[in-house]
Amino acid sequence: PNSDGQEYACLGEPDDAFHQRMESLYEWLAGRPENVICLVCHWGVLKWLVGEELDNCDVRDIGFDRVRQIKEARITNHDEA
Repeated sequence: PNSDGQEYACLGEPDDAFHQRMESLYEWLAGRPENVICLVCHWGVLKWLVGEELDNCDVRDIGFDRVRQIKEARITNHDEA
């Protein structure tokens, strides 16, 4: 994401590409047969998935039902806008 006043040496990934990549990650996670997955990633990915900012090196146990609720809320909010 390139918002919220951050300054980067490189502008990075456009927001639409980031959201498309996150949708692909979500679909991949949703299709996994495992009951437990350890996801190691940057904070922006976790913020997109779980709707909150986590500190560096944070470890959380987050059920996929919560991730699904965040995604559904994002879709609802987008449709209402």
